[in-house]
Amino acid sequence: MIKDYLKNKGISFKEVARPSGSQALYPCPKCGENKFAVSLENGAFQCFRKNECGFQGSWWELQKHYGDTPKQNKDNYFLKTDKREYKKPEVKTIKPNGEALQWLLNRGFTTEIIKYFRVGVSEDGLNIMLPSFKDGLLKNIKYRSIKEKKFWNEKDAEPILFGMDNISESTLYITEGHFDTIAAKHFDLNAASVPNGASDLGWIELCWDWLDKFKKIYLMFDNDKAGQENILKIADRLGKHRCYNVILPEKDLNDCLIKKLSSQDIAESIFQAREFYHPDIVTADFFADAIVSSFKTDEYSGLTTGINGLDAILGGWREKEVTLWTGNNGSGKSTMLNWIILNILINGGTCCIASLEMHAIKYLRWMITQYFKVKPSEEQIFKFLQLHGGRLLIYNSTKPTIPKLLFEAFDFAAKKYGANNFFIDSLMKIRFTSRDEYKDQKEFCSDMSDFSKEHRSHFHLVAHPRKGSSDDRQPDKVDVSGSGHITDLVDNVMVMWRADEKTKEKQNFDNMLMVKKNREFGKLGNVYFNFNVDNKNLIEIENFNVKKNECFAEKQVYINPEYFHE
Repeated sequence: MIKDYLKNKGISFKEVARPSGSQALYPCPKCGENKFAVSLENGAFQCFRKNECGFQGSWWELQKHYGDTPKQNKDNYFLKTDKREYKKPEVKTIKPNGEALQWLLNRGFTTEIIKYFRVGVSEDGLNIMLPSFKDGLLKNIKYRSIKEKKFWNEKDAEPILFGMDNISESTLYITEGHFDTIAAKHFDLNAASVPNGASDLGWIELCWDWLDKFKKIYLMFDNDKAGQENILKIADRLGKHRCYNVILPEKDLNDCLIKKLSSQDIAESIFQAREFYHPDIVTADFFADAIVSSFKTDEYSGLTTGINGLDAILGGWREKEVTLWTGNNGSGKSTMLNWIILNILINGGTCCIASLEMHAIKYLRWMITQYFKVKPSEEQIFKFLQLHGGRLLIYNSTKPTIPKLLFEAFDFAAKKYGANNFFIDSLMKIRFTSRDEYKDQKEFCSDMSDFSKEHRSHFHLVAHPRKGSSDDRQPDKVDVSGSGHITDLVDNVMVMWRADEKTKEKQNFDNMLMVKKNREFGKLGNVYFNFNVDNKNLIEIENFNVKKNECFAEKQVYINPEYFHE
């Protein structure tokens, strides 16, 4: 059912066999990375970029994501359970002698260690018998013909690890074959062998409680292609954090014994064992070169905002960040954002604007006027568009603005045109489809953060403040309308405020930009402006001095000078 569903959706996938069952692998429908898996057994899905994407869930949720009414997976309604019963071997055996004993001695084994593992021979003397014990009880016998390379197990016996009863240390050595475990003892190692070769993983479940106690596990499998191909699957099941891959100097431990390698040679291989790594977990020294480079290039200062006071507080627009803008109607948000966009264009950046409240022609007229500081001539309009129009992208859609369509457009703008600065005005115009709008807003802001990191870009989002008693009231970070998670998830919060008449008279400024959150540096503060009505520009007041003990607006918040940019 699940396979047919994916095919009917037109999804091209690769089917792979995993220890947990068959899976369909294809690019993640959320982040686009080729690291997405859907279980063909129960429909559970997961993007392997957990820390960056985090898209995972049930078969029910996957169908909802693709816009379908969820249906139960009737093909796999109940989980399968293994209720197999194992039989204790009841066989006759004799001590190795004659041709069988010589065969064992030729493999480099001593009679003492042959006895240690209780190796026996079938009554006809033609088959080596290798017994496996668990808690002192015989559980299985593996046979090896001395006339040909042929192996088999006692019928219906429990396929456990060979040699596991001999191990009392906190470190476990696992080999691919029984004779390798016997060879390991000659190198002063107590090892256990998988029962049926590297590809059979059934022993992990059977011996899980016993395996769980080991802090370190060294996998000493054959160093050929077949042996190494299954190492990763075993490490995944046992836990990569405690597994190490030992690359032997010869094909396997028994070959090392036959060729008379020393215990020191094997110890050296163990010392050089390779660790297993999680694709999303690294140690801090992984970033050494990048950290040094970031100090040399002043990477975390970002692109200049074009406003000296804001640069001094914020350090510029950095990649992989989201900035939230808020402010009452008429506070100067649009004017400020236009100047921010102009400054990015002047400095060679590429912007993509989704102005969902104002038609493109209107804000472009305003922007070009700000650029020339006068009403532009036809010649000046074409000059501006020739210089900057190719790097100023407009989200020009009349479709309902849902997050999926918006991010698809932004992704295209980033990949085709190299857009690295994105503007959304405003959150109020985004259409969320579920009944829990606050949850959708949280996910939207989280997706913006993920997008900015993936495309090394900076996002600017406008969110209106809640309605107050007066437009003169000075809003704060907590006044942003919508989910409280919005300001938690973004990196920077900017609040624009137009001074009331009383403040203008006493403080001599028209507009104030307040930095209410600055995740990178933690520095907060204000920048002050006068507004030029004719050319629609905000003019920064350099080195503005606040008159002490005066208040702003009806909020009656008295000035604490340390929070203001001098």
